[in-house]
Amino acid sequence: MHARELAVMASWLAGHSTRLVLRREPTSCGAAQQYWTSCKGRMQRWMHALDRLEDGARYCEPERVGWPAVKIVLEEILLSEVLTRTWAALVSDREKSCPDAGMRLVALNVHAQQSVARNRALRLLVAADPCRERTAGRINQLRVQLERWSDLLLSRLSNPGVGARFAFDARRMMNFRPLRGPRRGAVPCGEPGWSSQVFSDDLCNSTGRTAANPDWNRKIASGVMACLEADRFETQGWPGLTDRGWIETEGADPRVNLDGPTSDACRKRDAR
Repeated sequence: MHARELAVMASWLAGHSTRLVLRREPTSCGAAQQYWTSCKGRMQRWMHALDRLEDGARYCEPERVGWPAVKIVLEEILLSEVLTRTWAALVSDREKSCPDAGMRLVALNVHAQQSVARNRALRLLVAADPCRERTAGRINQLRVQLERWSDLLLSRLSNPGVGARFAFDARRMMNFRPLRGPRRGAVPCGEPGWSSQVFSDDLCNSTGRTAANPDWNRKIASGVMACLEADRFETQGWPGLTDRGWIETEGADPRVNLDGPTSDACRKRDAR
């Protein structure tokens, strides 16, 4: 599973945040544990990869850096933050209607660890060799793109205060809040109409097709799904994760273990 599919999952969660927040049942301990252990396992893989990459850059050993692998790891860290922030915000938003201290603590801890990985990734990006400026520039452009999307998704939460707490730019997030009056909920301010498919296609045009940790990404997606009411997925427009095979693990790439599945937009791009 590619990390961009986790980001698309976040867009669905944000779009249905009001209904999800109104749930009265707390998350099961097993679901919270699955989400925590999966995120922790992937984090350890990230940290190990970043250690090697930083050592190569620090001791001026380009052969140890391996920029194709750098790009894959950094993209996954940046992409994963969309779901991490959205899920942490959603869990925090539902605290009043359904207090769930266990899941909230897990989500906040994952969010904190994600921030550590993001900061290390950005430092590595800044310290990139001048001959890698083009690649570094593309990754930085993806960062800017994902920050904007994240703020847009967080603007869909019923509690703007919670959204602002997890937004990259609280003012921008507030500008994305739905218009009031007759058109309320139709289109976010300052942003054209969007959907999970629009978001997915946009990410496919901006990221590589190889996943760094598709196995852990799949387990994280399963952990999130376990926290939701499975019998309501279809009635709420669940984007068909199981039908599209997003949580299945596909073909391997020896450089980074496994290659995640691609959407139609990704396949068309790769064919060009």
